[in-house]
Amino acid sequence: MLSFGQMITQFSGPIRYFLMVYFARFALGIISEFRITQAVGLSAALVMEMPVMAIASFFSARFVLDRAPDTKTPSDCLFIGCTAFVLLLITEETMARILSDSSVFTLWAGFSPFAALTNAVGLGLSMLMPLIVGLKRNSVIPS
Repeated sequence: MLSFGQMITQFSGPIRYFLMVYFARFALGIISEFRITQAVGLSAALVMEMPVMAIASFFSARFVLDRAPDTKTPSDCLFIGCTAFVLLLITEETMARILSDSSVFTLWAGFSPFAALTNAVGLGLSMLMPLIVGLKRNSVIPS
């Protein structure tokens, strides 16, 4: 059984990565909602957001992996990404309920199929980015 200190150490990477990606996504969402979506539409705005989110996810993953010396295997990197992904979904659901009094899944259901796919690819990419960065930098050894 892990002690409290070990659990904090184990979850510090995923929490850091989640916070960095969430706030980048939140800031882009605000800019997109009030400026870009009105000018070009939702699907185009999501496509324009995706490269920026990929870059933000890349640098966030790099920052977190540089400060996580115990991240040695691909499964450690995947743990960071998947935990951050779950936290991101929980936070987006909470914010959707607070701000619009409906589920985030209801809001996503209103997307066009292309916009929904673009959103899903962006979320999946942010989930896998710690693994991609870890493998690319050779900081993790495939087991």
